[in-house]
Amino acid sequence: MNDIMLGIAILLTLLSWRFVYKPSLLDKTRDELFDLRQEIRDYFLKSGRGLDHPLYAALRDLINGHLRYTESLTMTRFVFWAHWHSKHPTDAEQLRLRVEAPFQTNDRELAAFAMNVRLRAAGHMYGHMLANTVPGLIVLALVGMVLAVVMSKRSQSKMPGARISADSQLNNPLAQIFDRVSRITHWSPQTAMEECAIAP
Repeated sequence: MNDIMLGIAILLTLLSWRFVYKPSLLDKTRDELFDLRQEIRDYFLKSGRGLDHPLYAALRDLINGHLRYTESLTMTRFVFWAHWHSKHPTDAEQLRLRVEAPFQTNDRELAAFAMNVRLRAAGHMYGHMLANTVPGLIVLALVGMVLAVVMSKRSQSKMPGARISADSQLNNPLAQIFDRVSRITHWSPQTAMEECAIAP
């Protein structure tokens, strides 16, 4: 009897994971990306740069690429992508340059805004990928606690009404994590996620 109840409990858990949790996670991530895309639109309209600005198109296309990739993004697929990077450094560098090219600008404020958007988008995608697995959920919870502590300390010392500066991304906790990973592995987590979204 106990074995039957255990089997039913496991079955219900698996069904809930597949048909309730994962669709809800997908909807949450897509809503976050839709909100970010709207934020990009509002920024370019309010700043007077307009929606015909090339960087607006680049950021919009990036978010659209992430939106398409949410349904197929898995930890396994991303690991294979990272493995490809390690085995094909020349091709990987060419791909990185192609991904980075549309985001180049001499406008420091715009460059800071674009980097902020890219970091947040990559953060949403990594959160989505990790939350799709049980080990990933544990890692995500630990990272979330660390980020919460860091951001709490930063918010206490942050001046109200401060504008985004050209170097503000250096004070972003997520940017610091990506930067440390890049220094250790010589491989950018942010750019790698963007390559997955943009590359054919």
